[in-house]
Amino acid sequence: MDKIMPMIIYLIIALLAIGLIFSPAVTRYYLGEKEVYLNQSHTMSIGLLARVDAWKTYPNYNIGLGIISMLAFGGAIYTGNGMFKEKERENDAL
Repeated sequence: MDKIMPMIIYLIIALLAIGLIFSPAVTRYYLGEKEVYLNQSHTMSIGLLARVDAWKTYPNYNIGLGIISMLAFGGAIYTGNGMFKEKERENDAL
């Protein structure tokens, strides 16, 4: 039971990092002298184009979040594997 909490924390970190990578991108529109900011949904084609522009503008941010999510998923898998092996050792001890 003591190893389940780190696994849950790793999974939460990984899902938050992936959520930040695919969060809607903000696009600017100029209407006369006013600047309008819109959040486009990443499931629509214009939202995907805005997401590509955001990836071009801030590549280090997206790559860093990707590395964080990969490490967190790796930690969750490693923790789950450790719990599985510990359970197998308990079953063999009988």
